[in-house]
Amino acid sequence: MKKDNNFIDNTEELIEEELEFARTIELSEDGKAIIEVSLPSQQDFYSPYSVKGDDTLHPELDNYILEAERNIKLNKKLKINIYTDKDETTSHQQIKKAFRMHYASKLATAESQLRKDLFISLIFLVTGILFLGLYLVAIFHDWNLAVSSILDIVAWVFLWEFVDKFVIQNSFTRLQKKRYLRLVKAEVSIRTRAY
Repeated sequence: MKKDNNFIDNTEELIEEELEFARTIELSEDGKAIIEVSLPSQQDFYSPYSVKGDDTLHPELDNYILEAERNIKLNKKLKINIYTDKDETTSHQQIKKAFRMHYASKLATAESQLRKDLFISLIFLVTGILFLGLYLVAIFHDWNLAVSSILDIVAWVFLWEFVDKFVIQNSFTRLQKKRYLRLVKAEVSIRTRAY
């Protein structure tokens, strides 16, 4: 039985060490959190599905950057170092522009979603208040109990949908918007790997 406890204790220590390592972020001299990306070639930066071939980030690269960014506190600015094996004809400015445009597009989508959610939330709020008003009228005029109960339930369903959409769901979208804005403002550098 002691062996099992030692194994559990050691496992917990290993997990704590791994968590501490995961929380550690590398900082640049100016205090920016560094995300390092390794690409075999500069063409691996772009999505193979892009019509132009040089205007959209590769989906796997996007996922990698978003995962790495998610582990960094929002109050830290970012520096993205992209390392490639060979220097190619693609200009570094073109890659930086594609990077910013990619996350600016995601930022615009998040802002649009927030506006749409606000509009839908207000519709839920107004509808819920109207049904609550009808419920109060039903109570004061002694309408059928079933009708007043249905009005009460419908009113609270719409009011809850307002709270859910406006407060709960929007908080996630607002957080995404902040993250995309931070990526748009990130310092991006492209470097050829020295062997």
